[in-house]
Amino acid sequence: MAYVSTISTTQSSITVDISDLGSRQNTYNQFRFRISSGSWRYVSVQSGYTGYDSPNYTFTGLSAGTAYYIEGEAQTNSWYSATPKWANTDSAPIVYPPSTPSMYTPTPNSQTAITFSWSGVSGATYYELYMGYPYYETRYIYQTYYQWLNLSPGTQYGAQVRAYDSSKGMYSDWSSMAYAYTNSPPPPPPTPQMYTPTVNSQSAITFSWSGSSGATYYDLYMGAPLYETRYIYQTYYQWLNLLHSTRYGAQVRAYSSNSGLYSSWSSMVYATTNSPPVTAAPTGFTLRASASTEVVASWNSVSGATNYEVAIYTPISVSYTTTSTSRAIGNLSPNTYYAGYVRAYSAAGGWSAWSGASAVTTPKSRPTDFNWTYAKNSGGNFNLTATEWNNLCVKINAFREYKGLGSYTFTTAITGQPFTYNHYNQARNAINSMNTNIPPYRNQNDTIYASEINQLRTSLNSIS
Repeated sequence: MAYVSTISTTQSSITVDISDLGSRQNTYNQFRFRISSGSWRYVSVQSGYTGYDSPNYTFTGLSAGTAYYIEGEAQTNSWYSATPKWANTDSAPIVYPPSTPSMYTPTPNSQTAITFSWSGVSGATYYELYMGYPYYETRYIYQTYYQWLNLSPGTQYGAQVRAYDSSKGMYSDWSSMAYAYTNSPPPPPPTPQMYTPTVNSQSAITFSWSGSSGATYYDLYMGAPLYETRYIYQTYYQWLNLLHSTRYGAQVRAYSSNSGLYSSWSSMVYATTNSPPVTAAPTGFTLRASASTEVVASWNSVSGATNYEVAIYTPISVSYTTTSTSRAIGNLSPNTYYAGYVRAYSAAGGWSAWSGASAVTTPKSRPTDFNWTYAKNSGGNFNLTATEWNNLCVKINAFREYKGLGSYTFTTAITGQPFTYNHYNQARNAINSMNTNIPPYRNQNDTIYASEINQLRTSLNSIS
């Protein structure tokens, strides 16, 4: 009886035929096969075919190491089934992945580079290098080392590797992670120490500081009131064009091109530029009235002064320049309050501040002399009118006001009434407060002589 026979097998194919066709071998004109109840595959033969076995048929695209149920049939006028057969494809050979590379100790090359290297693997097409920390990046390498660049200084990096064999389409296992630190940068230079500044003049201060090992240059910062920076290649700097009498502060730090780093800032130091020479203000300034229309200003001399300016500032504003230490100022008003001060000038210090003020009131103008309307001659009677006597009393009070005394109360003389010793004594007493060179006091019933009346007038007119 005919049966399905296995001719050959591979990992992905089985070749079969129908064997032992027997006495009817020459009557079949077509054969068909199917696998695992799939579709029939047909094989035709030419007329006059002879043979105990059918033509071969090969099933392809099969899985390795797998059993398949194969059926076959032969046709004359109808289809006749051959005994089916179970057949196995060949098993696939065991393929091993490439060996796992071994990471060597990484080599730090610089502050920004590390070389990772590993053992070679036979058959490896390339290596996959994985930077695990802190980059998390991958490189595909065709040699057994790789220099990873552009890293951060003083930082730990880790990497692992695996091999790939393109003939097997397989990767090895990952190696263990190997770690290394990039080189740390050189430390920053030491912080310089500022020295006490040297004040050179009204407009210059020299700042200096201790040298810093490895420094390329120094960054000198001038704080208030300039807020400026200078880059200095020595350990001192004279700052010019400063304002006089002004406080300046500065601090410094060092820079090293080797490390690319600055030191910390030093502490701030301060100094004040010199003040310009100052002309001293005069002392001892006084105003005194020399007349009712004139005052005299005087003061102590000032060392180095070549000129003085004396000024009256109230109630008028005038000034005068002089080289001496006194100055008469005229054309003033009597009985007027005047105040002033003085200042000095020197070529080195310019004008000084004004001195302390002094004030004086000019005296009133002296009243004109008094004269009798009618002469009073000794040795005879004389005419003394009430008007004359009252005018004398008015003139006495004018002189008293001129001398700063209060008015005196006189008894008014009245025409037709007697002239008494009280009239005389009142005039005498009122003049006595201003001039003691006066005629004697008179009592009731005493004779009053023309000489005594004239002496009253003379005493009054002699008051300066």
